[in-house]
Amino acid sequence: PGCCAICVSSRSVFDFIGRMWHNQYTLCTKSLQKVYNICPSRMPTVARYHLVETMHNLEELQQIAVGIQKLFGASCEVVIHDFTNLEQSIVHIEGNVTGRSVGGVATDLLLACVRNNNTAHDMYNYRTQLSNGRMMRSCTMFLRDTDGNATGAFCINFDITTLSQFH
Repeated sequence: PGCCAICVSSRSVFDFIGRMWHNQYTLCTKSLQKVYNICPSRMPTVARYHLVETMHNLEELQQIAVGIQKLFGASCEVVIHDFTNLEQSIVHIEGNVTGRSVGGVATDLLLACVRNNNTAHDMYNYRTQLSNGRMMRSCTMFLRDTDGNATGAFCINFDITTLSQFH
């Protein structure tokens, strides 16, 4: 018994990796189904392994996002995007500056960068304005695969509306 068909049909694949890795994989498979809304059993072994590594990276990024948001408080929001589905790219969010949530779409700026393949350089300390008039300073760091292709983004948004009123 396993969480999906891959756990049952690929025992031989996991035998050489070891029981411990299989247990981690089973947990990650459940996470993959929840976050990416896919059944990994339909993917080639290499792709499944890559997604498992991605999930471990996502967990680490989530931990960093929590720390950054807790440090800077209610004026800070940290968003993690996965470019697999640009219309629902938000896979994690800490804080609530922009009013977005998990499963939401990226900003117009990020969408334009990805669609125009303009992801070679990270963007730091740029200013944006929300539709409600609030001002933000933001950073966007692109997450890359082993080939250097942007696969997601780690974004920090800081509401500077109150600070800008003193200038």
